[in-house]
Amino acid sequence: MKKKILGALALLFVLSPMVVSAKTYNVDDNMSVDLDNKLWYVFTRDNIKDNPDLDELGITYEYMNDTFNKNQMYLDATIFYENGNDFMELLVRKSENDKVMNLTNYSNDDVLELAKELAKKTGSTDYDVYENDYKFVRSKYVDKNIGYYIIEYSTIVNGINYTMTMQKTTEFDESEEYFVETIVNSTKFNVDETLKEPKSSIDWNQVISKGIVGAVTGAIIGLVYGIFTKKKNKKVSNI
Repeated sequence: MKKKILGALALLFVLSPMVVSAKTYNVDDNMSVDLDNKLWYVFTRDNIKDNPDLDELGITYEYMNDTFNKNQMYLDATIFYENGNDFMELLVRKSENDKVMNLTNYSNDDVLELAKELAKKTGSTDYDVYENDYKFVRSKYVDKNIGYYIIEYSTIVNGINYTMTMQKTTEFDESEEYFVETIVNSTKFNVDETLKEPKSSIDWNQVISKGIVGAVTGAIIGLVYGIFTKKKNKKVSNI
C-alpha cells in the first residue's frame, strides 16, 4: 500500500536521503521524471494495463486509458494526504508544435512574452520564466471550470509542447510549491540540438495556437475524480 502524506510540511522529507527511493518514469522517448513510487500512484500510457494499483484504487483500465487519450495525457501521478480530504495530482501532457523547436534556444525575454500570452488564456497574474537545464513558462492560477488550484510548468523540446500541471482543490502553500519545483528539477529531456528554429522572430500567439496543452485546456478531472466516484478508500501507513 502507498503511504499518505501527513501534511504539507511532510513533503519536505523528499529532500532528505530518502529521495533515493525515487523511480524514473519515461513520459516518451524525450522526457522522463523522477517520482517516489512509495508515495505516489504513478500511471503512464505504458503501465496501466493489468496494473494492480488501479485495482487497489478501484479504477478500471478502460477509464484511465480513455482519460489519457482524450486529454493528450502521458502521465498521471497522485499523492494523498492523511486527512483524506486533500491530494496533489501531477499531469504531464504533450502536443506537437512546428513553430518552435526548443524553447531553451530563446531569450528569457522571449519566453516571458510566451508566458504573458498564456496568462491571457488562464487569467494568471503570477507567472515567470523558470530555468534549470531547460527553460519553462511557470504560472499559478485557479482553473475557471472546476476550481482547481494550478501550478504549471510548460516548455517545448524537439518540436513538442510539454506541460507539467500540478493541481489541488486547496491553495498551495510554500512547502508544496517547493516540492513541485523539486519534481520539475528531476525532469530530464533528450534535446536534439541539431534542430533549427523556423525563424528568428516568433509570433507567440501562433505558438499557442499550435496547442500548448494545460495552460490552454486547463485542469483535468482525472484519476482523483475516478476514485471519488468509485467511493473506495485504501489502507495507509504513517510516515
